[in-house]
Amino acid sequence: MVTTRRGSVPCVGPSSAAAGPVETALGLVLAQAAPAQPLAWQVLGAHLLGVDGGPPLPAPAVAAEAGVRLSWLRGLLTRVRMVARHAGPPTSVVQGMRLLEGGPVRTLEEARSALVTAGVSSSGVHPGGVLRVAEVLGPGCRAQLVEAGGVVVVAPAGRVALEGAVRAAAAEAVRRVDVAPLAAVAATVGAPVAVAAAVLGRDRRWVVHEADDGVWWCWRSGARPGQRHLVASTVVRLLAVRGYEAAELREAAVEALTRLPPSTRGDLNVDAVAPAGVLVAWLASSTLLVPELTGNAAGSTPRLLRCAPKAGVASDLMMAGAVAAAGRPVSTAELAVVLREAGYAPSSATQLARSSPVLRRVGRDAYVLR
Repeated sequence: MVTTRRGSVPCVGPSSAAAGPVETALGLVLAQAAPAQPLAWQVLGAHLLGVDGGPPLPAPAVAAEAGVRLSWLRGLLTRVRMVARHAGPPTSVVQGMRLLEGGPVRTLEEARSALVTAGVSSSGVHPGGVLRVAEVLGPGCRAQLVEAGGVVVVAPAGRVALEGAVRAAAAEAVRRVDVAPLAAVAATVGAPVAVAAAVLGRDRRWVVHEADDGVWWCWRSGARPGQRHLVASTVVRLLAVRGYEAAELREAAVEALTRLPPSTRGDLNVDAVAPAGVLVAWLASSTLLVPELTGNAAGSTPRLLRCAPKAGVASDLMMAGAVAAAGRPVSTAELAVVLREAGYAPSSATQLARSSPVLRRVGRDAYVLR
């Protein structure tokens, strides 16, 4: 190690062994590019590998620290590239590139440990140093350091690919359930939750929300009716007919979803339905709650949540109106009369009644409002 005012720089002088890790490989190249110039080795080591295990330092900062001209440092880099071009990239550099490009998303410490374990680095240099050396001595590396949510990770295929993977994982996670935990998204990509939250948080097409218990959730921003899936459409259909307390909303939605025939429910896991508080946050962010309809029902009763009737389904509203007007359980035949007047086929009454989340079957052929 070479000690500077900033700290210790990995030793990259000509006394390094003929074969070994990236520190040695860089030392051999520097010995040819700048023979017997310890200052050059020190400056280039700080710029390419970093100091005290930290990230590689910018060229202007290194030049100012060493009291040399920036043009002098750039000239050194040019000579280093010429030497590397003739000799080819060192084996340890190529190995480091393959390790970072071919592995999973890693935090800095995970990447540093992997480089040491693989013999790419002997002193535990910063992964950014390996990327910088690969850029100077070799063809460059697709892997990039990505900072998001206060966390720095090594993205094997770069920032764009990582962000695309997070968005694709989020799209799959919210399929059918509409609101999904970010932990599931992060696990699919292999990145920390903070990274997934930061990526989606920068995308106006997505909303990220931290629940009261500290769990992060995500959903599509302002999804139109045609873009809502089974859970979201069920929640909106319920609230379009009558008000629900936040505490009973999830229970009602889960009950309605459980009652659906397997052909409609498909692979939906009702246990994956978001908690009530998260559903309310989703409704609020999607501007689906109607202020003039959402409020206290009477006296000190809990706040009731409502969506505009037009956000619901026409057949739900007609059947709910028929049940409310009757003041008793109604039969499929009675519902068929109401639906036929609205242009629905009489034969569809049974299917509409059984699949509607706003009705609850209480007998062989009797329905009441949920």
